[in-house]
Amino acid sequence: MKCPRCQAENLDERVYCWKCFAPLRSGAMGTLPTPTATPTAAPTAPRVGRLDRPQREASGGGGRATTALVLGILGILCCPFLAPVAWMMGAGELRNIREGLAPESGRGVALAGMILGIIGTILLVISIVTFVASVLLGLRSLPKPTP
Repeated sequence: MKCPRCQAENLDERVYCWKCFAPLRSGAMGTLPTPTATPTAAPTAPRVGRLDRPQREASGGGGRATTALVLGILGILCCPFLAPVAWMMGAGELRNIREGLAPESGRGVALAGMILGIIGTILLVISIVTFVASVLLGLRSLPKPTP
């Protein structure tokens, strides 16, 4: 299926273009419900529908990319066990962006979260190896019991 905006070739099951994130099907943008009757009582607040992807793109990307970034920062600063989770979430969100399932605007945030996750995971492995080595060396330096 060709994108009507940029003419990029897309898979048939995609809802949005992988290149420019334009809707490929009619009705993909979503609409707010329209009232069927004029209210006779006091006016009420308008009903708001849920956010769809084009609105998320305008606001700076998906929540998973931001979550990966936050977990990557926390994984480096205070909780190293969150770093592998950030790595996996960032990689998954980048895959979703490539497949056209997530907005392109989240690419940089997801990539930063993934990179921070990789760095935090490396630091986690180094700290675990250092801890195990220090415990083993500490056990060897204990005085041997005399019979």
